[in-house]
Amino acid sequence: MSLYHDLIEYTNKQYTPLHMPGHKRNPLFLQPEAYQSDITEIPGFDSLYEESGPLLALKERVQRLYHSENSFLLVNGSTGGLLTAIRSATKRGDTVLMARNCHCAVYHAIRMFGLHAEYIQPDYDIYGIAEGIRLEQIQQVLECNATSDSPTAETPPTLTDKRPSLVILTSPTYEGRISELKAIADYLHEQNIPLLVDEAHGAHLSLHPAFAGSAVAAGADLVVQSLHKTLPALTQTALLHVNGSLVSLDRIRANFKMLQTSSPSFLLLSSVDQCISALEERAEALYSALQKNLLHFYNTTKNLKLLHVIVPKQYETTYNDSLSH
Repeated sequence: MSLYHDLIEYTNKQYTPLHMPGHKRNPLFLQPEAYQSDITEIPGFDSLYEESGPLLALKERVQRLYHSENSFLLVNGSTGGLLTAIRSATKRGDTVLMARNCHCAVYHAIRMFGLHAEYIQPDYDIYGIAEGIRLEQIQQVLECNATSDSPTAETPPTLTDKRPSLVILTSPTYEGRISELKAIADYLHEQNIPLLVDEAHGAHLSLHPAFAGSAVAAGADLVVQSLHKTLPALTQTALLHVNGSLVSLDRIRANFKMLQTSSPSFLLLSSVDQCISALEERAEALYSALQKNLLHFYNTTKNLKLLHVIVPKQYETTYNDSLSH
């Protein structure tokens, strides 16, 4: 039994990959031979933690593409970005307010960094799928009487220790639901509280008008995206975007270096480079084709007898128009 040979056997069967990573083994996004280009920080190449050459140029391209004030290249997935963001925005003993359906990495950060968590329970739709978090839910928790000893249906649970140092949401959720990020970010900024959005499954949201728009555009202070989930990049590639001044950039840089490997893979970093190049050059064509494929899929599956395909809100008008023609 060999993992290597199992992988070769799997790929030779030519299954259609309906799973991560987002490149789906598409030959348009070929990587060089791994053993030939697998290096880390050696003389003549840039340093991930003190970038001054091609990695700095790549970082600046990422910032232009996503309209972020600062971006950090991650080689240990969104997990590393979440850990970095949470540690940078809090200190031991702080309270964070988080959606109950956050990724396990957020729960790990709570334990690792000695934080106290208070939860927002998302609502559920008729299918049992968690909805996005609404502004009203954030307001209820922050504005209700923090000394309430017996919360009721009319007065939901409140922060019993102190106001949160950070609010953490997952948007889109793993089912694709989007929270009211713009309204929530604006409200939290009035309270001088930073917002961290785990946008691991939404690295594509700012790249085409067909999508709902990114957490960066909505004003979130910290945004973590997995390139490898929905974009053509190798597993473990991700980004951390930072905006505003509520979280110290010096702390982020220190934790960014501490919570990632000291031997970053340039194979992964070159994958980020190729991914960003593809988006810079072909995003409009790629996502226009995807939009047509999605509409075709929704139209083809509308009469299924045993399954119901949920059409995202941003597609409903286009979808209904397509059905009328």
